[in-house]
Amino acid sequence: MSSRDVSSLKAGRRLFNPLEISSSIYAGPGVSNCISLLDYSQCGVSSGSTISYWPDMSGYNYYATQSTAAKCPTVSSTGIIFDSTNDCMVIPSIGLGDFTVFVRGKYTNSGSYNAFFEHGVDANSNNGFWFYGSTTPFKIYKSGSVTSVTSGSFWFNSTGTQTMALRYSSGEGVIKFYRNGVVCKTSASFSQTGTVSASFNIGSRNQSSVFCGLELRQLLIYNTALDTSDLSTVESWLASQP
Repeated sequence: MSSRDVSSLKAGRRLFNPLEISSSIYAGPGVSNCISLLDYSQCGVSSGSTISYWPDMSGYNYYATQSTAAKCPTVSSTGIIFDSTNDCMVIPSIGLGDFTVFVRGKYTNSGSYNAFFEHGVDANSNNGFWFYGSTTPFKIYKSGSVTSVTSGSFWFNSTGTQTMALRYSSGEGVIKFYRNGVVCKTSASFSQTGTVSASFNIGSRNQSSVFCGLELRQLLIYNTALDTSDLSTVESWLASQP
């Protein structure tokens, strides 16, 4: 599809793809099906200032926002800083069935690991997943039942900047947790029903609780379970980023 052929695009969602227009605009990892790519170095906000709008460099317009000034995180020279008190951002409703989510960053408060990110709004009723806790790397919730994957030794810890990925394949029926390219944990088998449409919260649960101290450099969301080759490509790209 050329950059001017928009006949097959969903109305009101995909504005443009920077990689189709000019590689000089933004050169991402080059792996298909990325529907949100947030990069602190492309946020357009100077270091020391707060950020209320974090642009999506994938071209699909799944950007992150924060409308309450007191909850806006701060841009630094090394990432977006969430203060563990009330800072958080949200990507408006995003539909995920099979998925792969990558983040690169670190925790900044060893006493406040809490909610790195969450897709969904209510653990008691909705499908989705969240990732938080010094001894609870991630949880999956489906129609009122919660599957916890708990092992502190596999945690995305605060020792320095790391790359983490969560990958769900409906064909395999499990979520896998990767840290720095290594599979650290695999969930018990479960089945997620179709596509779940929900807000994607960053740094909190539903923008109202479990706030996390966090330095976030990049966040990428793919609407598919990437294969081993594509996982490696994205991880290598992240490792090369500032």
